[in-house]
Amino acid sequence: MKPCVIFFDEIDALAPRRQEGANGGATRIVNQLLTEMDGLEERKNVFIMGATNRLEIIDPAILRPGRFDKTLFVGLPSSEDKVKIFLKASKVLLIC
Repeated sequence: MKPCVIFFDEIDALAPRRQEGANGGATRIVNQLLTEMDGLEERKNVFIMGATNRLEIIDPAILRPGRFDKTLFVGLPSSEDKVKIFLKASKVLLIC
C-alpha cells in the first residue's frame, strides 16, 4: 500500500555495526534489511524512518544515500521548554 511510512524505533538494536567474527544472526539481519531497503527504489511514496539514541553503533551502510538519507538530531529541551511541555501536557490531561 502506498503512500506509506515505515518507522523503526531503536533502529540501533535492529542494525548494529557489522564486525568480523560477530554474531552471524545479527549480520544476516542487517544484510536482509539492506536488501529490502534497496528493493524499495522502484516503489514511490514509501518512506522509511528510524529513531535511535545510539547513532554511533548503527551500521554505516544503513546511513548511506538511498536508505536513511538524512539525520535529524533532537536535543534535550531547555528548562523553559520543559515548563512549556509540562503546561501543554497538563492541559491535555485536564481536558481528557
